[in-house]
Amino acid sequence: SFRSHGFVGGFFMILATALDILENMESNLETAASMFLFITGFVIVQLEARPFYMQSALIYRSICRVFSSLRYVWGRGFLYLVSGTIQLLLFSKWCMASGIYFIILGIFSVAFGYRASLKLCALRNSIGTKDEIKFMFHSFDSNRDGYLDMEEFRAMLRAMDQNLNHNDFVAAIAAIDLDNKQKISYDDLETWWEGYNENELPIGAGCLSFHTRDSSFNRRAHLMA
Repeated sequence: SFRSHGFVGGFFMILATALDILENMESNLETAASMFLFITGFVIVQLEARPFYMQSALIYRSICRVFSSLRYVWGRGFLYLVSGTIQLLLFSKWCMASGIYFIILGIFSVAFGYRASLKLCALRNSIGTKDEIKFMFHSFDSNRDGYLDMEEFRAMLRAMDQNLNHNDFVAAIAAIDLDNKQKISYDDLETWWEGYNENELPIGAGCLSFHTRDSSFNRRAHLMA
């Protein structure tokens, strides 16, 4: 639902700032702010277009490489808050309406995204080595097609004592499946694990990061047997 609201809001931001540019050409500062928001609207649409099959994997990956925090719901929430505040300060009718919308959406995104990021942190830290990734992946790739589909991935998470609710599960998929295949390859999983950075966690979450590992890989393998 956050992605749907962000996607619709991105189009609203583009329209509102386009109207603002046409109606308020006197101030160079306002025009520059409107142009920035116009571009930001396109970025938001591309970030949130996955459920609507309008997302370019190349553009999405490029954005996430430059701004890695935008892979996460909380990171996009901060973008919403900043862009919404700038829109509100333009004091034009449509931009103020769009700004209030994005500030509210940003607050909810940061709040819920914070919790989802802690879940992702626990997921990452429950995997100790590359060998463990390979073992878990091949154990749950039941049809041996080289991918974990949604049910296989969910089963793997449960085996790793990561009981994610629907929103947390969607957040995990979004962070790992950058190509929007709706399935996860071994390379996807390994790339996500290797590229993990504690600095990408929301403020205050780092202290919880490396205290969530299970006791041993052998114990988990025994439980799965």
